[in-house]
Formats: sequence, C-alpha cells, structure tokens
Amino acid sequence: MSRFSLLRHKQKQENISSRIGEFLALIDTTRMRIALIASIMLLGGTYLWLVNSSASAGFYVSDLEKQVLALEDEYHKLGNQQTALQSLESIQQRIDTSKMVASGKADYLQTTDSAVAFGNK
Repeated sequence: MSRFSLLRHKQKQENISSRIGEFLALIDTTRMRIALIASIMLLGGTYLWLVNSSASAGFYVSDLEKQVLALEDEYHKLGNQQTALQSLESIQQRIDTSKMVASGKADYLQTTDSAVAFGNK
C-alpha cells in the first residue's frame, strides 16, 4: 500500500470514530436519555396493549366456537325430532289420539247449470 492510501484509510477511521464520538456525546445529554427512555416505555406499552388485545380476541373467538358447536348440536337434535314427528307411525298415533274417523265415499252434487247457488224468485 502506498502512503497516500494509508493516510486516506487512517483519515476514514478517524472520521468514523469522530462520528461515533459525536453520536455518543448526543446520547450522553439528559434530554436524549429522557427521550430514549420515554420512547422505550411507549413502545413497551404499545406492545403490551397489542398482546392483550390479541389474547382477548382469542378468548372471544373461543366462546363463539363453543356457541357454534352448541347450536349445531341443537340443530341436529331438532332435525331428529322433526324426522320422528313426520314418520307414519307418529302420524298414526296422533290420528288415533285425536279421535278422528276416516272418511268414507263422498257424494258430489251433480248440476246441469253452471250456477253454483240458486236464488229464490
């Protein structure tokens, strides 16, 4: 390496170290420390709020899933009850308990006119 490149390399290192020193001096001020602590607390509070929100949403979803399962179970029970009530055996039992009689042969009125009702003249 030439002297020029060594000198240039040394200047770059000094430039970098001076920038780091300036940054550390900036952080060393009381205002910067307060701002840094406040931002860390703000970010920590935001993180805790987000974690709490997602956890409570998880519990809410879990409750909804339990309700869905209960409603599906009730739906299947009602479907089974409907099937039982529509069976011929069930219908026959209800007919027997209501004391209905089966209808016989029906007699229909035969008319030659197209009138349904006749008035007195």
